[in-house]
Amino acid sequence: MGREPLNCHCIVKRQAFTILCRLSCRKISTTESYYEQSITKRNFVLMISAAAITTELILPVLANSPAPKPLLMESSMTQAVIQGPQGKLAAIKMGSGARLPLLFVHADQGRALQWDMVMTLVSNDRVVAAYDSRGSGQSAAAADGDYSYEGRAADLGAVADSFEFKTFVIVAHSAGAAVTLAYAAHHSDRVVGIVMVDPATDPRVLPAKVRDGFVKDMAGSKSLEVFTAYVGSIAGKNDAVRKRVLADAAMIDPAARAGIAKAYGAWNPENNLKAYKGPIFVLSTPATDTAGALYRLRPDIQHEVVQTEGHWLQLDHPEVVAEAIKKFVAKVEASK
Repeated sequence: MGREPLNCHCIVKRQAFTILCRLSCRKISTTESYYEQSITKRNFVLMISAAAITTELILPVLANSPAPKPLLMESSMTQAVIQGPQGKLAAIKMGSGARLPLLFVHADQGRALQWDMVMTLVSNDRVVAAYDSRGSGQSAAAADGDYSYEGRAADLGAVADSFEFKTFVIVAHSAGAAVTLAYAAHHSDRVVGIVMVDPATDPRVLPAKVRDGFVKDMAGSKSLEVFTAYVGSIAGKNDAVRKRVLADAAMIDPAARAGIAKAYGAWNPENNLKAYKGPIFVLSTPATDTAGALYRLRPDIQHEVVQTEGHWLQLDHPEVVAEAIKKFVAKVEASK
């Protein structure tokens, strides 16, 4: 995919929103403080420096580095193309056995193969599957341009139907949790449990100007630069993971970038959290262990915080994620 080189001057203004959106995952007081201070001359200089650093770090990845191969591809993994409500969906499946199947949902910035290592670790006695969301990876863009959580939940249902998952557990990363809740709220008879891996936080805790500014920039002509700068800011220190997630993010359809930002900006997770009565377990990081964490809205949700910096726990710590999934699913199966 061809990419326009980043320009440090044009990204400075947008970098403010990028930094603020990253801080939406951190302590609310920090976000508000930075936003208020960012109008000062001193912080404007800091934002210029941040833009230059981001350009220096991301340009080599986007302009000079080939798209990295998945860190792991199990030989038993099979590929499928599923007809979704708004276009073809690329999916992968592995494993066998009669135990509860698992369906993996990736982040707004991701694709199915970001789950490959975890899928391999949990598929020795069950079927597991994942898919590229509309407009991401190898899946087609939405024919009707709908990237709402409800629209993407319909894709999730189509994949589950195609693989004949009657009842199953969903494992969702980041804003994939919002897609999962939109589906589970209306299909609690099928979704018997949810594992959320560093899920998106409640956007309502952000100042409206921050949310609206990010949504506007993600729909603008520099949305790729804004998006990759944001992804780079949360990718952590593992260089291989960083290159991989930046390459995956760059594959996302421009209309999808705008649509997913719009969906997140308007998201109110409370209704779907209340509607779905099944068990939920959250594996979070310090950056998302904030007042906006979903488990603050539903006290019965169990959670664990992994002490790490990167947002992609399934790539940085696949064994930790796999073990958490196994324990959760074992409890779900024992209760049936």
